Amino acid sequence: MAATGELCFTDVVLVYGIASSVSHDVDDFYPTAAEAETTLPEILADEPELEGALWVEPLEIDVSLN
Repeated sequence: MAATGELCFTDVVLVYGIASSVSHDVDDFYPTAAEAETTLPEILADEPELEGALWVEPLEIDVSLN
């Protein structure tokens, strides 16, 4: 919400993904950084060999109809 109390709408949505230097891709998407940061240690607990190869990356996704 803007300081003036008006809403601002854009065609971009910010999400957070688990990025990988192994796959060179973003494998999972989350609506908040906190959710992604909470999930990352769970993934690493199951796959400890990926320590240092995964991180949380903010991503802007264009949702315009054009």
